[in-house]
Amino acid sequence: MICRDYASLVLLGWVLLLPPTNGKNVTGGAPLDKWKNAGAYDSVEDCRTVIDRLNSGIRDRESETRVSAAQCVASDDPRLTPK
Repeated sequence: MICRDYASLVLLGWVLLLPPTNGKNVTGGAPLDKWKNAGAYDSVEDCRTVIDRLNSGIRDRESETRVSAAQCVASDDPRLTPK
């Protein structure tokens, strides 16, 4: 493996994104750079574990909809860069 390829793997992380809301409505179709960063994780498994924990602690319908639309996205995903 080339050293620079290894370095890019080390830097790769995962972010937990929650969709934006407009009042009580979740805007799931919004570009990812508009979503709220709810945390950074070393692995996609860690990120998904947090989504599972959020789902188990939901108390209202708005939160349920928002968490069900949450996504774990690689930190180098080009969709995270504003256009």
